[in-house]
Amino acid sequence: MSNKERKINLLPEEVYNKIAAGEVVQRPASVVKELVENSIDAGAKSITVIVKDAGKKLISVTDNGSGMKEDDLALSIKRHATSKIESAADLETIDSFGFRGEALSSIAAVSQLEIKSRTEDEEVASRLYFTSETEFETEKVAAPKGTTVTVKNLFYNVPARKNFLKSNSTELKNITNLIKYFALAYPEVNFKFFNEDKLQLNYLSSNLNSRMKDVFGQNILDMVIETYEQVDFIELSGFIAKPTFLTDSKLEQHLFVNRRYVKSKSISHAVFSAYQNILSKGEYPFFVLFLDIDPSRIDVNIHPTKQEIKFYDEAQIYSFVNAVIKKSLGSYDMVPKSIDSNMFNIGQKKRDVKSNDLKKNNLTSINDDELELLFGDVEKELSESGNGNVISHPFTENKRKEVEHRATNKNVDADNETQKDFVVSLHDKYILTQIKSGLMVIDAHLAHVRILYEKALSSLNTNMSFAQQLLFVQTFRISKEAYKVLQGNDKMFSAIGFEIRYFSNSTISITGVPSDVKFGSEVKALIGILEDLLALINAKRETLTNEKFAEIYSKHAALKIDNKITQTGMKSLIDQLFATANPYMSPCNKPIIVKIPLSEFDKKFGRM
Repeated sequence: MSNKERKINLLPEEVYNKIAAGEVVQRPASVVKELVENSIDAGAKSITVIVKDAGKKLISVTDNGSGMKEDDLALSIKRHATSKIESAADLETIDSFGFRGEALSSIAAVSQLEIKSRTEDEEVASRLYFTSETEFETEKVAAPKGTTVTVKNLFYNVPARKNFLKSNSTELKNITNLIKYFALAYPEVNFKFFNEDKLQLNYLSSNLNSRMKDVFGQNILDMVIETYEQVDFIELSGFIAKPTFLTDSKLEQHLFVNRRYVKSKSISHAVFSAYQNILSKGEYPFFVLFLDIDPSRIDVNIHPTKQEIKFYDEAQIYSFVNAVIKKSLGSYDMVPKSIDSNMFNIGQKKRDVKSNDLKKNNLTSINDDELELLFGDVEKELSESGNGNVISHPFTENKRKEVEHRATNKNVDADNETQKDFVVSLHDKYILTQIKSGLMVIDAHLAHVRILYEKALSSLNTNMSFAQQLLFVQTFRISKEAYKVLQGNDKMFSAIGFEIRYFSNSTISITGVPSDVKFGSEVKALIGILEDLLALINAKRETLTNEKFAEIYSKHAALKIDNKITQTGMKSLIDQLFATANPYMSPCNKPIIVKIPLSEFDKKFGRM
């Protein structure tokens, strides 16, 4: 048809409804999102979601909210019908989830929809149900106060859209994550989620701390720092990761603006920037943050899904978030200390310490749980400036004192020579050395892991390997799976110093190894690396990056716990550790260094 023959046609209602529905209803999770948002807007305190076939066959959302009368029920599926706003001026101060009047009409256009609803002052409920693609009828039925929306056979009349849906496991994961987001934003609401008649999630109404445990696990609060700040028109609260709880995924970043789950590159970057001196390549901070802001200063009317948001003064919001996160991180000492002066943690419980408890608990009576705490927990004890988390090489100050001493006293006795670089092994696990504020304890194994990790990562990134040739070649068989993984990642193994020859029947020979692999442990180290790589591949949770490969290698090549370390070896280990980019944390985010303030010893011996 030529341009002259074209004419303007007014599309039938059912056609443009299907087209418009494509923006709002993209997948089953989109339906769940719109229906749960309606339930929350209706003041519901209990919401139950049921899906079958990952939401393709059935989605049902039941709430105990305010409900709708029969007339409103019939209007609810009309396009642009809404109870949330009345005029254009209301768009400036939106405080509800819905306001476009598109959700139910869009869902009705691509599914077989049924709604049952009853208000508080009605004796019976009203039911609106699908009869044909464009026809709905209503009737009176028995039902409790609230609303139940049932969506059957999603995209039954739009097969092309149905073909673009992902696997059931992927669609189900999207729905599950969505419910978790709502649960975090509304801890006072009870959420239940059933999949194929099996209860998957049951979040009882509670507070945010309890809901964090429900969603992320019982130990989550031990891994995060609580943050809060309020200024004129904005308030930021929530939780950010301790430096020991960094992840390798951007997916563990949860932002809620006025309790609406949104994605904001600006806010994410503000948080990321606050961590910039802590993060290694490929690491990201976990966070759950709630930004409460004057609705007139944001615009959520950008896209029908309403997951994007625009701040009218974005630079100011960015600076505020960045400053608050930095301040919160400043309250956390990157170098763990021993027990808090006001609290003992025994297992998972905390109890107040009475005035004479410290005198009773001297060093000789510390039990195993308390001893574990001495080298484990990280407590908040940092100056507001945030500089307290920096600790210098333990021998640096001793060297300075030595120079000063020699300048004033030419006869340096043997005792002073020994004291200046005081270092001792504790059960061949920890290295103890004196610092100005007390005692530094270093995990020897994790220190070596950090050193080897950075060496391996450098070799992988530059592709410059340094192998030591074996006097006796090690030849042995491995499993077919391990053989395939080894061959598939041969460049990585070569980059860090492994020289491998491949033979038939899954047989290999090791002719060269990285210089840091201990003599006699070549085979064990290689097999250990392969086992971890196989587990990583089978789990399918992450891709094999240079960082991950270096982490796996360093774990198996490092000094083992209980290996004897000489005095010279300990000093060398400390020197190498403090030459790394991050001497405080291991690649697997465990603390390498613990400081025990001198005041703790004074308390234990009753000097205070």
